[in-house]
Amino acid sequence: MRKGFSMIELLIVIVTMPMVMLVVYPVFHEMAVDIPRGVALVSQHGRLLGVLESLHDDIDRATALSLEDAPQTEGASVLLIEQPGRQVRYALLEEGIRRESSGDKLDPNVPAEREWLLPKANIAWHLWRQDNAVVALRVDTSMTHGRHNKKKFQNTHLFFIGSGSQGGRHATP
Repeated sequence: MRKGFSMIELLIVIVTMPMVMLVVYPVFHEMAVDIPRGVALVSQHGRLLGVLESLHDDIDRATALSLEDAPQTEGASVLLIEQPGRQVRYALLEEGIRRESSGDKLDPNVPAEREWLLPKANIAWHLWRQDNAVVALRVDTSMTHGRHNKKKFQNTHLFFIGSGSQGGRHATP
């Protein structure tokens, strides 16, 4: 009965192991890099959903919407939301979004200023008009991911003006 390995068996293992590692290494390396990126992306997407929830709450109470400095163009960087007794302003920043509210009827439960850091987010808003009046806001969102900046979590959200105060008014585009 033989114990151990022969010299030939050891040499075969020593020669084949680096070849196997060359094939397997890129897969493990990509996983080691992509998993933390993916976790960060999901975390940022959660923050983006928080922005959309805040935007939804503000638009539910809105009386009018407009895009600052560019009322007829889509994709403007500042969205103004008129509400009874106050105005809410959402501004797209280089790596995030800022919400500011002003007026005499501010909600004490909501801070007057809030900023969300979203470096991988792509956000664009477009006003929907009907008979020269703004009736809704369409928000297109996505997140970029990886070295090739692939778009992930692409969504379109549609918010109707004052839908919360009027019992859930719905319309089709």
